[in-house]
Amino acid sequence: MELCERQVLIWWAGLMRGAVSMALAYNQFTKEGHTTMPGNAIMITNTITVVLFSTIVRYLFFFNLQINGSRLNTFSINHRKIT
Repeated sequence: MELCERQVLIWWAGLMRGAVSMALAYNQFTKEGHTTMPGNAIMITNTITVVLFSTIVRYLFFFNLQINGSRLNTFSINHRKIT
């Protein structure tokens, strides 16, 4: 699987995970898209926070992994050319 295909797969999985979580939170804690109960508003806010935080952390982890992996691959390719 190529790097671009992996990025699309990771992006799609994150998008669906976030979308499903948000849809379930709004379905459970709102009525017609609005809530007047503070407890329900806190649950929706917590869902948004967890989805955003986990998406950003996961993106940074994979981005760092790809950069380090490409440097290692470049080094090994250059090393093979030298010998």
